[in-house]
Amino acid sequence: MEIAKWYNEKKYSLILDSFEQIVLEKNNQNFYILGLVLFELGYIKEAVKILMEILKQNNTEYPFDTSRGITYLALGFFSMGKYDLAKSNLAIASNMKGEFSGESKKWDILLHLSDKVKKFYENDCLRFYFVDDIDALRQKKFMDAYTYKYQIIIKFFGVILPKKIDVFVYSSHRDELNGALSYANPPLGSVHVYIWEECGHELTHVVCFYLKGRIKSKTKFINEGVAECFNSVKYNNHYMLNKHDIDIFEIWNNYDSYDRNYSNFIACKFCTKLLEQGGKDNFLKLIYEQTISKAEEIYGSLLYDIKNEVEREILLGIDC
Repeated sequence: MEIAKWYNEKKYSLILDSFEQIVLEKNNQNFYILGLVLFELGYIKEAVKILMEILKQNNTEYPFDTSRGITYLALGFFSMGKYDLAKSNLAIASNMKGEFSGESKKWDILLHLSDKVKKFYENDCLRFYFVDDIDALRQKKFMDAYTYKYQIIIKFFGVILPKKIDVFVYSSHRDELNGALSYANPPLGSVHVYIWEECGHELTHVVCFYLKGRIKSKTKFINEGVAECFNSVKYNNHYMLNKHDIDIFEIWNNYDSYDRNYSNFIACKFCTKLLEQGGKDNFLKLIYEQTISKAEEIYGSLLYDIKNEVEREILLGIDC
């Protein structure tokens, strides 16, 4: 087996196909790589179990760099709400001078495990970190609205999360590393959000990650459209001012060829109508398999009725 080669080439399916053999042969490096692969594929609990077993000894005893694995272990602990273990393992990885130590330091900054944010609050379901100076009244309004939206999303999808969602709130469009906001890290159960443009979108990404069963196929058009359905902040209406022809399926298949906000706006209109006219059960079926062919199977002629309706509204400048 060429486990290291397969990992570098991202041939994860070959590694998973060799799962039993890797476990039986007890090769530390191959077992370690299996843990990395499971983490990167979103099997966090399984990855943590393997990485904990292989990293019991001091990292200096291994003939290979373990900074990535220790970082993944730290992030796994974070996803379980074990913040002290996350902090200590990130510190170890950051100080190793390994190939992933720089990334460890970035995660420590973004998750604020080694410093104190301006304000921190938590309730029964969410932990709020106000990274910037935001006035108390605005903080309360945001927390109230965000908690209310969380309750709506959780009720709709019916999932149980392993911990409270960590919500890092900013007053600007950029995080500490100059990354564009807003975004979610679903496996970690965390979101980093710009306070004026997010109230549900990123939460939906996290909640959908914990749906029963694995999502078979994901497309950005449906994934982002579903999230926008549950976002109380609607800021793309200016696209209705420019009346034009569109092809929903073209945007569905080539999401990244268009402006992201524009694609999200179209996807939101489309997914909202799918939910309203096709019902919740069909909507959830599409989330599990987000292809056009699956949508045709689920909705039949209704899919084309909704497609034509949205395309007509864009052409005529009719808002939702």
